[in-house]
Amino acid sequence: LTESVAAYCPFFSPDSDWLGYFDTSARQLRRVSLSGGGSLTIAPAFPPLGASWLDDGTILFAAIPEDGASARRVVMRVAEAGGVPAVVAGLDPDADYVWPRILPGGSHFLVTSEHDAAGDIDEARVEVGSLETGERRLVLTNAFNAFYVPTGHLLFGRQGALWAVPFDLDRLEPTGTEVVVLQDLQSGPGGSGQQPLALSPDGLLLYVSGTMVPTARTLVWVDREGNEEPLGVLPRAYDHVRLSPDGTRVALSLSDEEEDVWVWDLARSTLTRVTSSGYRDSEPDWWPDGRRLLYTSPRGGDTANLFAQAADGTGEVEQVTSEQARVWVSDIDDGRGSRRPTTMQPRPGWCGSRTGSKS
Repeated sequence: LTESVAAYCPFFSPDSDWLGYFDTSARQLRRVSLSGGGSLTIAPAFPPLGASWLDDGTILFAAIPEDGASARRVVMRVAEAGGVPAVVAGLDPDADYVWPRILPGGSHFLVTSEHDAAGDIDEARVEVGSLETGERRLVLTNAFNAFYVPTGHLLFGRQGALWAVPFDLDRLEPTGTEVVVLQDLQSGPGGSGQQPLALSPDGLLLYVSGTMVPTARTLVWVDREGNEEPLGVLPRAYDHVRLSPDGTRVALSLSDEEEDVWVWDLARSTLTRVTSSGYRDSEPDWWPDGRRLLYTSPRGGDTANLFAQAADGTGEVEQVTSEQARVWVSDIDDGRGSRRPTTMQPRPGWCGSRTGSKS
């Protein structure tokens, strides 16, 4: 790639002349020729999680539909030359679909379906679907990111290991015992089911072992000239940092334990945990009065919604929205110098930023 992009989930064309990938900053599915030249946009795609290039010149990929027809990731199909993606028929509207993998023959595909509100990838299932009829069939339980290999097996992830099971392409079902192939296989962050491995045509398996540790970061002030002033916090997996209206506290997400919301007090130099629900509580932002926080969480249902809670973690948790679509927090100025939280859809949680003397 000649341009600087947030490239994610690369995959090859069937003839290995092209590389497909997601540009997460531009929210696009793109392709680039391995012989050189710039990249080409295929379709909008956000938030993406897996793709597969078919012999007929189309691409299957998982993302939330741009038109808002679903609040969940679905499997879509689009021409490699670009166009409007079409949602694959027969999907369960109550499931998130990720990691579509085309099977030999091009008429059926494997896909991981997630129904767990807490986002536990080890509770996911592997299904096989028909591109012609829309029929779906359960193949594996407590498994994710399965793909077919020329030995006649499915390889799939489960509980930090790589597993294999014989698979009949005609009957589209497993035919033997599931066995562990590799222990200590690294999986992607946040229950994504991403596995850093690849299998060559001659049977050589490349993989990364160990546990993926969330990126340790620190917190700094940055002025408009780009000069940094450290806050003196210990390096941890900080994310979604939001300054309080009075400038005395910082709300943030931490993902090195469970994904929860915390508050850093700038004067006291203390970090206080606000949430501990067991769900993915994240993307916090401040209520205009500075006393409460808004954040996204799937608690109480299969879809992430907005919740409000006292910034010190005390008191009752209030569910603010009950949409059948994912929401995120936006910070809107009403023209009178005050801000109010609002919800948008269908994009999953992210927050607007504030600017001031320090930002």
